[in-house]
Amino acid sequence: MRLKGWRYGVFVGGFVGLIGVFCYASMIQPMINPEPYKRIRERAFSSGK
Repeated sequence: MRLKGWRYGVFVGGFVGLIGVFCYASMIQPMINPEPYKRIRERAFSSGK
């Protein structure tokens, strides 16, 4: 089945949307709110000593 017209647009839009969600969860959200990640880092370094 070839993707033509609106089906192609939905496919490409869905793919780009998934990439956007992944980028938000892994890069953008930690820059906006770094506190939970700082606590995790402190806990990891303190338990390793």
